Amino acid sequence: MKKRAFTLIEIMIVVLIIGVLLSIAVPNMIHARDTANAQGCISNLHQIDSAKEMAKVDYRFLDTFVPNSSVLVPEYIKIMPVCPSGGKYAINAISAYPTCTITSPIAHVIQ
Repeated sequence: MKKRAFTLIEIMIVVLIIGVLLSIAVPNMIHARDTANAQGCISNLHQIDSAKEMAKVDYRFLDTFVPNSSVLVPEYIKIMPVCPSGGKYAINAISAYPTCTITSPIAHVIQ
């Protein structure tokens, strides 16, 4: 009785198909992760900016005043947000948007 098994050619074709599918899927997943991290960071920057505006109204800060995190936390923000990509936030002056140090592949900037 002859045993039936996969031939080397059949196995190589399956491996090739899996390789092609992975070469398409992996870059898309990386881009999706980067986009999600950028959107989370931008959301954090909006939260910091809103806290600055509320502190400006309450304390009558000038537009040139640069608040630090102790002014904003915990009265206006429960905890200081952290960039999902590992960037560092600069609060900046009241009149300027807060910024993140991450600039690529997708910039973390309030538009």
